[in-house]
Amino acid sequence: MAAQLMSMFGMSKPVGPLKLYYFPIAGRGELIKLIAACGKLELVDGGAELTAEQKLAFGSPGSVPVLEHGDFKLAQSNAIECYVAGLVPKFAALSAQQKATDQMFALIKEDMVGACAKEAFGGKDPAVITAALDKWLAVLESKIPATGFVLGLAYPTVADLAVYNICTGYMPFGGCYKLASYDVAAKFPKVAALAALVKAHECLKDFTSSTEAAAAFGL
Repeated sequence: MAAQLMSMFGMSKPVGPLKLYYFPIAGRGELIKLIAACGKLELVDGGAELTAEQKLAFGSPGSVPVLEHGDFKLAQSNAIECYVAGLVPKFAALSAQQKATDQMFALIKEDMVGACAKEAFGGKDPAVITAALDKWLAVLESKIPATGFVLGLAYPTVADLAVYNICTGYMPFGGCYKLASYDVAAKFPKVAALAALVKAHECLKDFTSSTEAAAAFGL
């Protein structure tokens, strides 16, 4: 997918590591890091200190994450997730339906980030948090198989990594679980079991999460 995009826009193949600019929290950057880790891609942390003019060069009006790969610059978290996944041979070789399923899970993660961030950084209303989590986790529970990974493969793909992100990323997910005293495993056992299966897979053995910034938000 990534190679096709580069060819379509007349771009040369990037050289060197991926460089992600984002805050030191899970948020909208964690799934990108998980995809890179699972695909054994080198991903460098660029921090989040970019000027408005620099962000505009990526295609962003002022927000992060943004990604740099050689001379190639890209904004929008889901676009970055797709690009990075396209650089991983085992993900790039998936069928159109498999890729679409992966993206459905990734976009559910995005919807949940938006709903949870609003409360984690703002209202902090347990009832609102619980309603949002119940809504989306019920959807995931219905789409996750009783055993194994979402696509039925021997390894996790973006869909599985998105579920792991939702279960383990502190901000905004873990912060909301704490605020609402929410027990994912008790309500949605297949979601929790899949996250545990992903965590145990060898592809993430060297992964360092971005979940340690909880204290900075008073949660």
